[in-house]
Amino acid sequence: MNFTDMNNDHTESSHSGEENERTITIINSALNVPLILMSILGNGLVVVIIMKNRSLQSPSMTFLFSLALSDLLVGLVAQPLYIANTLTTNIHSLRLATGMMAFFLCGVSLDTVTAISVDRLMALTYHLRYPSLVTPNRVRYTIMLIWLSKALTSSLYLWKMRECHFVVAFTTVMSLIISTLSYLKIYGIVRHHRLRIDAQQQAFRGNSNAENVAHMERLKRSALNMFVFYIVLILCYFPMYILSTLHGASLLNWKTKWDFVHTAVFMNSSINPILYCWRLPELRAAVVKILRKIFRVQTHQN
Repeated sequence: MNFTDMNNDHTESSHSGEENERTITIINSALNVPLILMSILGNGLVVVIIMKNRSLQSPSMTFLFSLALSDLLVGLVAQPLYIANTLTTNIHSLRLATGMMAFFLCGVSLDTVTAISVDRLMALTYHLRYPSLVTPNRVRYTIMLIWLSKALTSSLYLWKMRECHFVVAFTTVMSLIISTLSYLKIYGIVRHHRLRIDAQQQAFRGNSNAENVAHMERLKRSALNMFVFYIVLILCYFPMYILSTLHGASLLNWKTKWDFVHTAVFMNSSINPILYCWRLPELRAAVVKILRKIFRVQTHQN
């Protein structure tokens, strides 16, 4: 084989690799389209419902509002920018805007889930003092701090891209550690209450305290609901955390086929509204009510 044949083989291999990368890019972009629709419709509905229903504007629901709002902006801003960036080349400003918005909004979602886990822990640990400790103003200040800190962190992407990956990986693992410790503590509290109720049932020969039993069931249900959100978040964010850590530590270069981890992170914003309606009865009832009104109006118009 002469040098010409070798060059031809190298050229064909290069074209084949480019075609494969292009195919992966198109598939990845196509996967984001239904996720965008789900995120906008689902989170938009949740945001409107919480804003219009005073009964749903408790501190815990305010955290949920922040989470739904960040997820809504993921569908409205971050994902369209991401698709545009993956389908185009050599647009530096678009690449920077995509990375910054993705880190900003997804970071807000992650930190808000962490704040929710701490909020549920405080509700269980200080259930008598909880209303005085977790006030609406303090919740709003916490949410403002989350959004401001993520805006500052994501702006690092404009100047130090690799360092931003590393900072995001570090803050992600810190958030996961805090959430994990919170849910472990929640499990311990719920288990302790269960043991106490079982002991009372035995002491009074089956005549349990109905109030304690009802309180225990609320604790278990609340803990389980938040734990479901947490597990889904881990499944969506963990691949991105691993690759961001390795990339930030200069142990590997980012490749096109790894862009699916971005889609996995975006998927969390689309799944969350489904989890809300599945796990939170009061929110599910409000969603059903507003959907019935919408379909009733459409039926009358037709």
